[in-house]
Amino acid sequence: MKQLFTATLLCALVTVFAQKPAVQNQIKRLEQDIEALKFAPNEYRLLKAELQDEYLKLAEKNKLVVRQDLLIQQNMEVSDELLSISMDSVLIRKYVKTSDSFKDSVRIIFSFDNSKLVESETTYELRSGEWVMIKKFESFYDEDGHDIGWANYFIDSFGEFVGGSKYVFELEDGKVVSSENLRWDSSIQDWYLYSKNLSGYEGDNLVYQESWNWNWDLSECVPNYRYSFTYDSEGNRITQTTDDWSFDEEDWSPDAQYEFQYQDGRQWTSILSWWDDATEQYQLDSRMNTSYNSNGDVLAEYFYSYNEGEWVYTSNVVHWYTYDAANRVLEEVQEQSFDDGVTTRNVYKLEAAYTETGGKLLDAFYTWQNDEWTLQYKYIYTLNEEDESLGFEVYYTDWSTGLIVGSFKFLMTYGEDTQTTTYYAWDAENSVYYKNYSWEAHFVDDVVEYEDYYVFTNDVPSLDARKTYFRSPLFEQIEEIPTISVIAGTSSQLDLDTYFEVNKGRSVVYSVESLKSLVNPSVDGSLVTLTSGADAEGTDSVKVSIAVPGLAIEEAYIKVEVLKVLSAKEFGIEVYPNPTANFVSVSHQDFTSEANYQLFSLGGHLITYGKVAKVISLQGVQKGTYILRLEENGKSASYRIIKK
Repeated sequence: MKQLFTATLLCALVTVFAQKPAVQNQIKRLEQDIEALKFAPNEYRLLKAELQDEYLKLAEKNKLVVRQDLLIQQNMEVSDELLSISMDSVLIRKYVKTSDSFKDSVRIIFSFDNSKLVESETTYELRSGEWVMIKKFESFYDEDGHDIGWANYFIDSFGEFVGGSKYVFELEDGKVVSSENLRWDSSIQDWYLYSKNLSGYEGDNLVYQESWNWNWDLSECVPNYRYSFTYDSEGNRITQTTDDWSFDEEDWSPDAQYEFQYQDGRQWTSILSWWDDATEQYQLDSRMNTSYNSNGDVLAEYFYSYNEGEWVYTSNVVHWYTYDAANRVLEEVQEQSFDDGVTTRNVYKLEAAYTETGGKLLDAFYTWQNDEWTLQYKYIYTLNEEDESLGFEVYYTDWSTGLIVGSFKFLMTYGEDTQTTTYYAWDAENSVYYKNYSWEAHFVDDVVEYEDYYVFTNDVPSLDARKTYFRSPLFEQIEEIPTISVIAGTSSQLDLDTYFEVNKGRSVVYSVESLKSLVNPSVDGSLVTLTSGADAEGTDSVKVSIAVPGLAIEEAYIKVEVLKVLSAKEFGIEVYPNPTANFVSVSHQDFTSEANYQLFSLGGHLITYGKVAKVISLQGVQKGTYILRLEENGKSASYRIIKK
């Protein structure tokens, strides 16, 4: 039994180390996406804040892998933006006239409050001829110009201006010693402390860190875990101890300990031990030895488990590299072997490409699936002559078709006082990106304010109506029509006035027609109701005719997905627990842990998706009834689950 337990823990350790590049690449992707969205259209600005939130949550989730690196990166330098702001006044510039080719849309004003050391980025949207504040992003500074936090605010679904996320850092000697994550409480219209981290240093060395999280039962932040570190005379970390908070004892309880050994200044051995309450000592569990090549890159990692007083080899991971003339890594392949030391399998592959002067042109990440490399993501960068980024395009493998498809592309061009960002959509039929719409920023002052305008560049409707916009002197489409999901035997609704705007006070008449008769559409004014039969299943297209009486008629198409829901018993599938608080497990002979899942609301909105793995996490999902859809190898099934 002990051997099985040790093997399980070792597998977990191998998984952590094997996932490290994937985690780092995911964090890197988030950093790139956040930077790309810096001057994105208005609808992407809230996404930027959400990605920043996801970035910090990912660091928290993978604390054993990347947390310390992220903490070091948080030691802020003086902000370049702050240095170029006049510290003795609040700077606000007036609205700039637009050119004829771009439509007034968004106004963003930067201001700096010297008394509070707060820089604000306030976003206004042009509504009925008036500028309406819809969003604000605040950055906080100390008197030395260090960035010590940020907060974002937005208009919620009730039209109230509320807070989203807020992070506040406390610095000592340029190092983060306290970081607080605050959330907005609408009942009191103020922030409350959701989580915090406390850190201590000796010189430049981090010696301890505590994490506190919000406890809903106690309505306060409580201790969660803490790390303690020791170092040798050269500043190398030699131990890392993890303690968990015991609510029974109201004190810290030992959990795990890492010991590190070094050779030629590089870590070559790490040993994991777990705390044994019975003996009140740490018990050896697993070990990893690391070797390096002449470039300092990891060459191999060997894993051992501790069993009956001796170390037993279990597996190893080998890295193969291809370099360019400047010793930059062009390709890295990771292979893993198991207890026989001979049998190997590919794990992942990284690819990169550079200009002659070192500018990065390509980032790609592959995993080994079904005896071949499967692309997880690829970034292709567009650079100027100085190797500065002008944009990038992203590709990935569509798990439902196995095809490589595009997901996001933008490109920036510059005029004397303007920056134009063009966004592209993916044409799946022709496997190519096409221009979708552009935004132009007019800069009054490079720091203080810029104005956004947009123009649509695609006027051709498609059957799924995604990224299809109409623009005419009579009316225009103002928002993308999403795919609508309908549960068989039920109905879903959408308001067309959300997507189309009629100009010059004219009226518009909508009519609807199903092309495949999987749904029965009807329209009352602008409200479309899509009703499906109990036995319906598949994809339908609903044609929407938009008529300005006596003047023009245009057509758009709505993609409708009809989901047939089977009970767990009817399909012979076991879902447990259901109702559930945090997760569900799925068991059925036709679906493995590699099955893909999608979670829909009863209104047909996609809530989350991913691979089943061992469990499906519902953390962060609101209470209610949802539809869980499984798909693998051409088979699919949907059924209800309840989040309590």
